[in-house]
Amino acid sequence: MNQLKTELENYKKWAATQSWSKAEDNKECVVIREAPSAKEMEIVAEKFGKLPSSYLETLSLFGLSEFICDGYKTKMLSPAKIIELYDVVQGEMDFYEDYGIRELVLEEDGLDFSKYIPVMAGDGLDGCWALLNVGENSNGEILYWDTDQSGYVGDIFPNLEAFILEAIARAKLNNPLRLT
Repeated sequence: MNQLKTELENYKKWAATQSWSKAEDNKECVVIREAPSAKEMEIVAEKFGKLPSSYLETLSLFGLSEFICDGYKTKMLSPAKIIELYDVVQGEMDFYEDYGIRELVLEEDGLDFSKYIPVMAGDGLDGCWALLNVGENSNGEILYWDTDQSGYVGDIFPNLEAFILEAIARAKLNNPLRLT
């Protein structure tokens, strides 16, 4: 877990040397924030059930931090935002109702999309999300879901820490995991 903090600090140093970071209107390329309180997290657990320990451990270390890569923001969502944006994400899946995407994903990939909650996003309300599996057999897997390719659900990470580390690594290669 300390690798996560180290990589975020290394990313902050790297980002400061990039030409795009100077064009961010003096915004910080990395903003480190504390984790939400246990009481705040209880609200999420009440709505979605017990949260995977891998998610809670990463959240306690990473907090509600965020980082930017050439205009693309990646940020951890607060408990209130998770609850608010859950319906947005489900609405994005249901937008493709005429195509039967939700049923197709369940049938072909075994993913009950209703058991995935947004835990990381960018600044927008649709597009690409990091979704946490909160199903009863979950170990905290993260689904990187792009609404433009709603039926494709192949980008699954074993946990949130792995997703964040991959996002940082790809950002340094100027190939960010875009979240909106």
